[in-house]
Amino acid sequence: MGFQTEGTKKGICKHCFGEGERRFQKRARGILDTLTESKEKGFTAVSLDESFFFYDSLVRRVWVYRNNRSVVRITGSHKHTCLFGAVALDGRQLFRQYHRFNEDNFHNYFKQIHYKFP
Repeated sequence: MGFQTEGTKKGICKHCFGEGERRFQKRARGILDTLTESKEKGFTAVSLDESFFFYDSLVRRVWVYRNNRSVVRITGSHKHTCLFGAVALDGRQLFRQYHRFNEDNFHNYFKQIHYKFP
């Protein structure tokens, strides 16, 4: 299945699942179902990720009129923030924002995950 404007022809949608991906999803679903059942035994499955956000933008291409010089305003700043996120199978979430990505903040976040998802 493709996007609405692209139709449903095979091979049009780059996001369509192939047979190998379908098998992987079926196996993953079985594992997740097993983990959901193991919740009764005191286990919680949590998926973690982190992202970095920079406050300054980087412009690579712009449209300008011929014989005009483009002006790109940048701050030259290296400010950034780090966002940690966790989602459990039952839908509970935990997100925290830090200004530095270091072992102390990461360890602190793990302690918060252990407290929220015992």
